[in-house]
Order: sequence, then structure tokens, then C-alpha cells
Amino acid sequence: MKHQGGTLKSLGQRVITALSLLTLALAAAAGQSGFAETKRYILQLSSPQLHAQMSRQVRVEQENQRWEAQRQGLSMQSVPSSVGLQLLNADLQVEQVLDAVGMMIVEFRDGDSLDLLREHPAVALLEEEVIYPAPQPIFVSARGSSLETFRSSNYGALSPMPLPWGIDAVKAPLAWGLSALGQGARVLVLDTGLDKEHPNLTSRFERGQNFTTEAEGAPYPYFDDHGHGTHVSGTILADGSNYGLVGVAPQSILLAGRVCTVNGCPSGAIVAGVNWGIEQGVDVINMSLGGAWLGAAERAVYKRAEEANVMIVAAAGNNGSSRVSFPAALDTVMAVGALDNTLTKADFSQWGPELEVMAPGVDVFSSMPRGTGREAWVVVDAQGSTLEPEVLPMLGSPVVKEPVVGSLIYAGLGREQDYESLDVSGKVVLISRGEIAFAEKVSRAAAQGALAAVIFNNEEGKFNGVIEPSPGVEAAIPAVALDRATGLSLQESLRYQSLLVQVSLEPTDFAEMSGTSMASPHVAGVAALVRAANPHLSPAEVRQLIRDSATPLVESDPQNQYGSGLVDAYAAVSLALQAPTMAPLSLGYVSP
Repeated sequence: MKHQGGTLKSLGQRVITALSLLTLALAAAAGQSGFAETKRYILQLSSPQLHAQMSRQVRVEQENQRWEAQRQGLSMQSVPSSVGLQLLNADLQVEQVLDAVGMMIVEFRDGDSLDLLREHPAVALLEEEVIYPAPQPIFVSARGSSLETFRSSNYGALSPMPLPWGIDAVKAPLAWGLSALGQGARVLVLDTGLDKEHPNLTSRFERGQNFTTEAEGAPYPYFDDHGHGTHVSGTILADGSNYGLVGVAPQSILLAGRVCTVNGCPSGAIVAGVNWGIEQGVDVINMSLGGAWLGAAERAVYKRAEEANVMIVAAAGNNGSSRVSFPAALDTVMAVGALDNTLTKADFSQWGPELEVMAPGVDVFSSMPRGTGREAWVVVDAQGSTLEPEVLPMLGSPVVKEPVVGSLIYAGLGREQDYESLDVSGKVVLISRGEIAFAEKVSRAAAQGALAAVIFNNEEGKFNGVIEPSPGVEAAIPAVALDRATGLSLQESLRYQSLLVQVSLEPTDFAEMSGTSMASPHVAGVAALVRAANPHLSPAEVRQLIRDSATPLVESDPQNQYGSGLVDAYAAVSLALQAPTMAPLSLGYVSP
């Protein structure tokens, strides 16, 4: 005991010494800014007491900055909100203090002192921020799938819009009466942000926050200029009002955290977003994002969320491999794979031991930032008879205020040599998919004077393509995608007759997307229904309940490609109502 006491005393002295160094340096360095060649790090100090002391000091300095800005008549947007700190000759800027997880986001000038800082007794963790790829849908279109297989017979009273097939596939309408449509549950979507004015989301929206360093030119910092976050949010809880899109839990409450931009998802932003969810006391966090690996800081944060009674649902990943992406692969996060409308695993959906359940993830119809969806039509006039094939707009295609009309002309694969003997000026080009990128096919057609491009598939079925020259930039001419059989038929017809084609592209507030990103929000919505029905269930209990109530899809699954099967909202909520009522969980956390 004596030796142990001496060890504790020594440790306490080291922490006190470290604290003195930190606080004295803070007072001396406050107001420093403009570090060159800085990198962002996630910093965790060695004790909660040390973090609490630093947190108070940083917040006092930030408040002083706000007061000084007001005194000078400046907006806080023009004043740095970070606080200067010096420790062992390492210059830091404290950008954010994350009290719920006991961490900080700092900027650091790279140099020899970095290793010394990592070894300092006051520092438990110092991890450089990494950038995960931005979440991307597999396909994009603008017409909702309405499968009779999943049509709810008593649905029409809530909304005139056709029910997205996934909402019925997970049996959400059957669960609404048992869970008051999710009323009372609060869901945080950590993604690319949100269009908070979308007609089917605005009534459910509570608050939002931007955790990235990018927000210039946006109407508000967490605005979704990508579309992914707004689409995910609609699947979870669109309210069915106005034009009528409805989500899995249409009376739950939405919070939005922007942790991704078109350039990627910084790990520091993700950590800050989860921290905010814990502080806000949300019931569910949906994370339709991920990567192949995870740092120590993020692992600690997800563990802390579990302890704080916050359930996290995440996408399994879209590269079709036998390895589930992180954070979905963690034990404390629910991993969701994607099904098509035949309830078959989508080819792109990742799988493996960590996969838990499946949900609709192909041709999922949901909300988009207003006016960014596209709906396309093509009418073909063949000597008095008309054909209206189903087409899909290509992502990056511009709106056309008036329908484009021109003679159809076949341009092969759309390569430079395919135009050598063609005059396509003022015409609509028919192009086969393959060999070169969609963007190149469309830009070359535009350069040759074409009015529009119709690209048909080189394999069976329809497809969706991306022609954005760069993120957020539209192509020069409209382009639509056509199935292979119809494209070949049009190509053959052009051999003996002329065809007049009309192409129309109109803006909408909705779109189809595919990906495990689209499957995850179905399960997040079911989790919201479950937690609304029985708020005393822990995250681990909710995950187990959802697995136990899922509908198995295959008799044998040795590779675990389907997990427990298709999530079933009705069965899950029914089980939740049968579960014993427990006392509310204590979060065990006291704010510094």
C-alpha cells in the first residue's frame, strides 16, 4: 500500500506540473493565430480533471474573443474562434473542445516537437486527422420505385405520393400505430448536411451544425450542397406533408451534423459530430459513411456514445468485398447491408462477420435539396407513331426550360473518330455506353454542336451515370440514360427511317439513389420507432431486438452476406413493447 501510494503521489505531481505548463502557456499565448502549414489533430489529455481545467480556460478565452469582437463591431465570422496554446514549444490552436468525449480538435505546426508532445504526461492521445472519401451513391435517378409487392393497402390516407418501396418493405406502416410514428425519438444524421427547408423535412427539423471547415457561400453553415445527407434524412423521417414523401419514422425529430463535404469526411469532424450527438442526448445517430480502417480517437468516441445511451447505425460499405467498413464493423455500431427490390443482396454491398441486418438500398426514392433532383422524359416520333421509353437523368445534367427537339443520329461510343463523318449540329446523339467516361461522351457531343445526348446501356437493364465535369458543375447539354434493348432498337431503326426526338429535363425535390448509404437510414428509422415505443431499452438491447426480429432471407449463409435478414419494423416494435420496462439509464457524465 505504501509503495502504491507513493506511485499515485508521483503521478499526481506530474499531472499538476503538466496542468501548470498548460494553463500558464495558455495565458501567455492567447490570441495567437495564423500558424503556417498546420495540420489538424484530435487531442485527448491524460485525465478528466485536466481536460475540464483546459476546457474552462479555452471557453473563457473564446468568450473574451466574442466580447472583443462585439466591442469593435465585428462579426465572429471575421474573428478567429480558436485559442492559442503552447506546450513544450509546440504551437497549438484549440479549435473545438469536445467535453462529452473528453477531447479537443487542435491545429498543430508540424515539426520535431510533435513526438515530444505525444510523450508528454499531460497527453493521452494525439492523432492526426484523416480524410475519408465523401459518401457517394451508386446510382442517381429521379423516378421513385413503386412495387406492387410492397404496396400498403391502407397507406393512402397519409400522403398522395406513391410509397417508396423500401418503407413498405421494412413494414414501417404496420409499426406506426404501435410507436406513434416515432414521436419523441430524436435522430442525428451525420452526413453532408441538410436542406432544412425541404417541404418534407422542415417540420421535423430541430437544429443543425457544421463540423467541417468549409461553409463559404452556403445559406447556412450546415447546408447540404451535395445531396447525400438530405436524401438519407428523408428515408428516416420525411413527414408526408406537402408533396407527400414519407419516411420510416415520420414523427421523429431530426438533427443534422455536416461532417462531410465533396472533398471528403475529416475524422475530426466526425468525432466532433458524435460528441454533439451525445451532448444533445439524441436516441439514434445515422452514419452513411465510412472507411477501411479507424483511428484510436474514433474508436473511443463510439464506445463513449454507447455508454451515453446513443445508438449508432452505419452503412456496411459499397465495394462489394467481404470486409465491412468502419464504423459499421465496430461491436457498438449496427452494420447494415443493401438489398434490391427482389430482396437479393446488392452486388456492391459489403459483407462479413460484422454484418447485422439488411435493408432496401437500390433505387431508393427520397428527398434532395430543393430543385437539385431531375426528372427526364424522352419522346421518339417515328413517322407518326410515338415511343416514350423510360429514361433516367444523368447526374450533372442541366435543366432544360423548354423541351429539346432534334433528329436522332447514332454516334457509336462517342469517341473522336466516331464523329469524323457525322454532322450532329442541332441534333440529338444516340451513344452506346462503354470505353470512355460519360463526361467525355457528353462534352464531345456538345462540342460537336449536339442539343442533347441519349446514352444506352451496354448490358441488360437500366443504369445511372455521372457526367459532372467537377462537383457541383453541370454539363453543357442535357443527357439521359436508356436501357440496352431500347437503345439497340433505336439504332436499328435509324438504318431505314429518320427519328425525331424530344428530350425534357425538369428540376424536382426528390431522387432515387442506391448504396448501403440508403439502406442504413431504413434501419435508423426502425431504431427510432423502437426507441419511441420503449425509450428504456439500451443501444445494445435495441440492436439485439432488431436482429432477433429480422426476416431471414436465405436458408444457408456461411459467409454472412445477409446478416440476420431484412429488418422488420413491425416485429421489432412489437418485441420492444413486450420487453420489461427498466429505469431510465444514467449517462454517468458530469459536464466540466
